[in-house]
Amino acid sequence: MSVRAIALGLFLAIFISCFTYFNDAVIRSTFLIGNFLPIGIFGLVVVILLGLNPLLRAIRPEWPMRPAEIAIATALGLAACGWPGSNFYRTAVFNVAMPPHLEQTQTGWQGQNVMSYVPGGSPSLAQGQVYDWQRLAAKIAEADPSQTTPASRIHQLLEPGERFVFTSAATAALVEPAQVNAMTRALNRLLGSPQLYAPEAFAEVEFDETIRRQLTQHPEELSEWRILRLNRGLLVAAFPDLVAPPPAGQGVLLSFDRPGREVMNTLLEGRPEEERWSIFELPWEVWWPNIRLWGGLSILLGLAALCMALIVHPQWYKRELLPYPLARFVSEATARESGAWLPSIARNKMFWVALVIVFGLRLLNGFAAWFEAVPEFPLIYGFNALRVLFPIAHRVPVTYGSWEFRLFPTVIAFTFFLNTKVAFSLGMANFAWIFFGWILLSRGIRVGSDWIGADVINLVRFGSFLGMALMLFYTGRRYYSNVALSTFGLTPGKETPPYAVWAGRGLLLCFVLATALLTTAGLPTLWAILFLLLVLLIFLVLSRVVAETGAFFLQTSWMPVGILTAMFGFEAIGPTAYIVMGVASIMIVGDPRTALMPFLSTGLRIGEETGETRPARLSPWLAGVLVGGFLLAGAVTLYFQHNKGVNIHDSWAMRHLPSLPFSELARQTTELSGRGILSEATLQPTMSRLTSMFSPVEGAYFWLILGAGLVLVTAFARLRLPWWPLHPVLFLVWATYPIQRFGGAFLVGWAIKAAVVKTMGAKGYHSVMPLMIGLIAGDLLGGLLWIVIGVLYYFATGLQPAAYPIFPT
Repeated sequence: MSVRAIALGLFLAIFISCFTYFNDAVIRSTFLIGNFLPIGIFGLVVVILLGLNPLLRAIRPEWPMRPAEIAIATALGLAACGWPGSNFYRTAVFNVAMPPHLEQTQTGWQGQNVMSYVPGGSPSLAQGQVYDWQRLAAKIAEADPSQTTPASRIHQLLEPGERFVFTSAATAALVEPAQVNAMTRALNRLLGSPQLYAPEAFAEVEFDETIRRQLTQHPEELSEWRILRLNRGLLVAAFPDLVAPPPAGQGVLLSFDRPGREVMNTLLEGRPEEERWSIFELPWEVWWPNIRLWGGLSILLGLAALCMALIVHPQWYKRELLPYPLARFVSEATARESGAWLPSIARNKMFWVALVIVFGLRLLNGFAAWFEAVPEFPLIYGFNALRVLFPIAHRVPVTYGSWEFRLFPTVIAFTFFLNTKVAFSLGMANFAWIFFGWILLSRGIRVGSDWIGADVINLVRFGSFLGMALMLFYTGRRYYSNVALSTFGLTPGKETPPYAVWAGRGLLLCFVLATALLTTAGLPTLWAILFLLLVLLIFLVLSRVVAETGAFFLQTSWMPVGILTAMFGFEAIGPTAYIVMGVASIMIVGDPRTALMPFLSTGLRIGEETGETRPARLSPWLAGVLVGGFLLAGAVTLYFQHNKGVNIHDSWAMRHLPSLPFSELARQTTELSGRGILSEATLQPTMSRLTSMFSPVEGAYFWLILGAGLVLVTAFARLRLPWWPLHPVLFLVWATYPIQRFGGAFLVGWAIKAAVVKTMGAKGYHSVMPLMIGLIAGDLLGGLLWIVIGVLYYFATGLQPAAYPIFPT
C-alpha cells in the first residue's frame, strides 16, 4: 500500500463526501453515486487510466500509477459511497425534520395525534395514552366546580359542548371512538392554555423537580411547546393511574420546540447570500439529539457491515469463488504491461470503437436534453400497446417497466461478466413477476405494492431474502460456525483467518451498542434486536447479489417495520415502538440502492486481487474512511441545506418517504381505536402484548415461506441439475424499480452473450470482451462529462443546468 495510493483513495473519498450533495441536489445532475457502480469512482478510474497515467508517463516513465495502487484507491473511495447519496444523506434530514411540518396539512395524522406517540415528540395527549377513558370522563364530569381539585379545574375550563361529551362518556355502556376523539381534542385544547394551572387546584398534587422548576417561570417566558409539555406533566401528576406520560426517549425527530421550528424554516427557505452560515455556525445544538441517535446508529451499522464483509470474504472469495463482476471490471481495465502508456485493454481497437460510439451517443442525447432542436437517439422502446392483450396482467402492480425495453449500454456490457443463467434470470424477472401476479389476481388474491407495509409481494420478497441467507449459511456452515465459536474464545481452525475472528467480535460489539442506542430512543430491547437483525439481513443479501451476479442497481422494496408488523401484528408492537422502527427503517434502509456493505465487499475483493493487499491491512483504512466520510458528508450536506435550502424538487425524499410511517401509524391506530383496544396496545408492557395480542397479518407466514421456498428450491436445483436455467436472484429482484428499468437491458445482453458463445465459443467471448469494457468506459465518461458541464454552467451563470441522467434516478 503505497503512500500515493492511500492519498488518491482519500482524495476520492473526500471528493465523494463533499461533492455528492452539491451534484445531486443543488445542480441536480446525474447521481454521482446512485448505485453500486458509482460514476464518481469508476468514472474517475477510467479518467486516470486513459488520461492521467499517459500524462504521468510522458513526464517520467516510472510515474504512472500501477494497477495495485489504483485498486487500493478505488477500494477506499468505495468506502465513502454509503453515506452521501440515497442510502442516507439524500433523505436523512427530510426524515427527521419534515414529519412535524407535514402534520400541519395531514388531517388523518392530526385526528390520531400521531406525533404524541413519538418519543421526545409532541406533549399533546393521544387517544391511546389514557388507561381508562370512561373513568377519566367520570372524574371530570362529576367534579364539583366549587371545589379546588384538578378535575374541577378542568371541568370549569371545558366548554358546554365538551362537558356534555365527558358526561355522556361517563354514563355510556361503551365509550365510542368519536367520544374518545372529542375528549382528546378538548383536553389538548386545555393543555395548550396557560390558564390550566391554578395553584389552589393543584395544591395537593405531587410534582417532580422539572415541573416545579417550570412553575416558577412566568407564562410569557414559556414557549407554546413548553406550556404544552408543562400542562401534560400536570395532567399526568393529577391522574397518574389514568393518564400515561409522553413516551420516553429522544432524537427520533427534530425538536418540536421553537429552535426546531426555526431550523425547519431555514431548511425550507435557505438564507440570504450575505447572511450565509459557516459550518461552525450551524445550529449543531439543535441537531445533536438526532446526530447522536441516527448518526451513532448509522456509524455502528456501517462498522458492523465492514465486520460482516470481512467475515464472509474468505468464504465467498476463496471457497465459493464468486466472480465479483464489479471488481473484475477494475482488474480487466487496469491491467497494464510495464512501461506501457495505456492499459492493455486500450490497445484493442474494439475497445476504442465501443468507447467512441457510446460516448458520442451520450454526447448527442445530452445535447438533446439541453437543446430542443437536437434530435435524441432513442434508447427506450415501448410496447405498451400489448397491454390490451393481457387485461389481467395489466393490473399487476410494479410492471411499469415491463412493457418497454430501456437499453443501458453499461448493463448490456456487464452481462459479459455474469454467468449466463444469472443474466437470463435478471432479464426474465419482470416477466416472471407478471406471470406470478397474473396467477394471484386471476384467483382473486389482492396484489398490492406498499413500500413500508406488508403486501403479498413484500412478504414474498422478504421470504426470498431469508431463504437466500439460509442458503448462504448452509453452504458455508462449517466456516461460519468456526468463526462464531472463535468469536467467543475457542481456537479458530486453520481455514479461519484471524481478521475474521476479530471481525466477529467487532460485529457483536456493534450490534450490542446499536441495540442499546435504539433503546434510548424509546424502542424496547426485543424490537431493537429484531429490527437490527433484519437490517443486517438486507446488508448481507444485497452484498451477496452484487458479488455473485454483478447487478449493480438493487432495492429491497420491503422494510423491517412492515415485516415485523405483519409477523406479530400492530397491536403486539404498539404505536410508539412502531413509529420508532418506522423512522429507523426509512433512515437506515429507506433506499438501500447505495447500502454500504456491497461497496465494502467489492473494495475488499479489488484490494486483495488487483491491489494484492490483504483485508487485515486494508480494513483499518476502510473503517477510517467509513467514519470520516460520514462526518464530512454530514457537515457538507447540512451546510448546503441550511444556506441554500433543501432540494424541494426531490418530492420522493422530501414528502413521500418521511410520511410513510406516520400515515401507516394513523391508519393502524384508527383501526385499533375502532376495536376499542388502542389503550391496551399502547400501554401494556411488551411481553404482555406479545402473549395477549399476538395477531399476525392473515397469510403473512404463508407468503414468507413461499418466498423462502422459491429461493431454496431454485438454489438446490442449480446445485443438482446442470441444465437448470434459473438463478435465485430472480426472486430477490422481481417487482422492484431497478429491475423494471434494467430488465430489458439484461435480456438483450444475455441474448448477445449467448449468441457470441454459441457461434464463436470461448475464443470469441474473450475477443468481444474489450468491446464490452469500452461500452462501460464510454458510458461512465459520458456521465462524467455532463456532470462537469453542469458544474461549469452553474458557476458561470448561476442557473440550473439541464439534467441528463445516464442511470435511473
